[in-house]
Amino acid sequence: MENPKQVFYFADPMCSWCWGFSPVVAKLQEEFGDRLKWALVPGGLRAGNREAMDPDLKEEVLGHWQQVYQVTGQPFDFSFEMPEGFCYDTEPACRAMVVMQILQEERRFDFLRLLHHAFYSDNQDITDPHILGLLSEAMGVNLEQFNPLFASKEVREQTNNAFLFSQQMGVQGFPGLIGQDATGYARLTNGYATFEQVKSTIQKWLEGSP
Repeated sequence: MENPKQVFYFADPMCSWCWGFSPVVAKLQEEFGDRLKWALVPGGLRAGNREAMDPDLKEEVLGHWQQVYQVTGQPFDFSFEMPEGFCYDTEPACRAMVVMQILQEERRFDFLRLLHHAFYSDNQDITDPHILGLLSEAMGVNLEQFNPLFASKEVREQTNNAFLFSQQMGVQGFPGLIGQDATGYARLTNGYATFEQVKSTIQKWLEGSP
């Protein structure tokens, strides 16, 4: 019988707190095993941004990275040397997540972790479709499959629908977890939280006492 309880994980590949939350999600999935079904929703943190990064924005971003590093210990390359004219547009990486869910759904969480690691730890520009293709290839996806899907109208629409779903669900910050069962939806976390904090919240929800 299909498990009636599901957790939606709203995340963005270019959200530093989502990178910090990555080990928490992995541990939660291990902790609760087949008691929960997991859905992954691309968040669209800065989707469609067309402004080239200036020194002030870079300083602001690096400040967030320092906070995440201090709280979580996740690795960062603080040099953050992106190409000239780099725009912090998270839509392409989110779209790559959708492609992966189509081609290799069972590896969608692994791919998100790979995107995080590439951007934050390896200083790779994951707004670049070429880089995204190479990362998908590292997950065993054929570029002849990835590239047409990535460029397709269908996948663009699915990505935009994911952003819309995030808004409709009232997700105001990433990472976010929302549970769903026969009675409806329950907000499990809005923003970063520790494993113990989220574990306790999910246990209460599973027991029917949020």
